Amino acid sequence: MDAVKRAFAVGAIVHSNATFCSTAKLSGVDQGGLSNLLQHTKAKAETSGLPIFDSILYENELGRWRPEILTQAPRRKLFFHKEQIKKRH
Repeated sequence: MDAVKRAFAVGAIVHSNATFCSTAKLSGVDQGGLSNLLQHTKAKAETSGLPIFDSILYENELGRWRPEILTQAPRRKLFFHKEQIKKRH
């Protein structure tokens, strides 16, 4: 689900009293997935002190409870280090 659909789903359930069933049909995600999305989004909002409608909560990386993805510089370091180890063996 993209960020817009995640925000729509949480907003529909939290602010408009839509049911999980009706929101699942509209979003194309099962009710268990919506439940997980809502739980994680609420937890993230509470721990970060952000309101539930803040857009960062629906973005792909940190807002969606995923760990930080390595940027290009650390990837290069890691690759270089792996190559150095291969050369030694």
